[in-house]
Amino acid sequence: MMVDFTAFRNALQYPSLSEMAHDTRIMTAARVLVAYYYYFLAFLSVLFLTSGFLHKVNFDPFWPLSWSSWLEFDFATTVLIVKLFFLAAAFLSLLFHNTWWSRLLIFIAIWQVHALESSFGSMNHHWYGWLYTSLIFVFLPNVWRDESWNTSRTFLLSIWFAQASVALLYTLAGIHKLITALEQFSQNEIHGLSIEGFSYLIADWNLKLQEEAMLASFFIQNPLIGGTLFICNIFFQIFSIWIMVRPSLQKVWAGVMLLFYAGVFLTMGISFHPLLILVLALFLHSPFIPEDNSFSRMVRDLPIIGYILDARRRKMQTSGHQRGI
Repeated sequence: MMVDFTAFRNALQYPSLSEMAHDTRIMTAARVLVAYYYYFLAFLSVLFLTSGFLHKVNFDPFWPLSWSSWLEFDFATTVLIVKLFFLAAAFLSLLFHNTWWSRLLIFIAIWQVHALESSFGSMNHHWYGWLYTSLIFVFLPNVWRDESWNTSRTFLLSIWFAQASVALLYTLAGIHKLITALEQFSQNEIHGLSIEGFSYLIADWNLKLQEEAMLASFFIQNPLIGGTLFICNIFFQIFSIWIMVRPSLQKVWAGVMLLFYAGVFLTMGISFHPLLILVLALFLHSPFIPEDNSFSRMVRDLPIIGYILDARRRKMQTSGHQRGI
């Protein structure tokens, strides 16, 4: 029995990928996005090469690094091998990203990087997005040689799927923040939805890091500003997956996430540069952003807010029509 998703798609008002596959502009933008993705990975591999690991303690190799134990490599040698492997795989994928084997190689390298970062007592969350998207991109069809409609559509679907996996991560993070805030509220504790919540979070992190971030004092002393921005960020995170059915918002969402990560660094001294670079690579120049995008369209496409404005517009039109009668 065939399932017809037409009604569901029409309700979401999502543009058809089948129609997009005929658009030369969109297909060119999609190929450029994939190229930029691997350019950014090469940049990250250089940054990772210069990162310090030797000062870390309690190294307990995560299972993807089992080869290190089998070959009886010490900590320093293991780190060096992972760094060089990531660097080599990143530049190969940069040069040959139209081949499946180079994309598979960089996925394995990112897998090793994530395992290394997670081998010090806690899982590292910075590389999950790169891990998922690089695996999805392994299966990209070769649109560089075959420009048929079916290949183009599958190519766009793969990019959409990669973007959706990242957006879903942010949605889940936002839901987690909301649930945690509600639990704390039920226990009469300071929570993330309270005006003072962000100030308490900043103070806690600065104590843990034993170093005050650049704007920490300002936001601690002005809880209304920080609390309002933090609540707005929770809203944007919860509805991150919405940008996959309202692509007009993808660039705006990427900008909001850029401000969010800049704010985290300036107030808490925590760098999330792998995730930030991934967001910029996948969403800032997304092929799904409409060519005729406008501010009014983006406002209409906002979750909840757009619905309220649209309902008000329909009510005014109905009222005007009745008065005309």
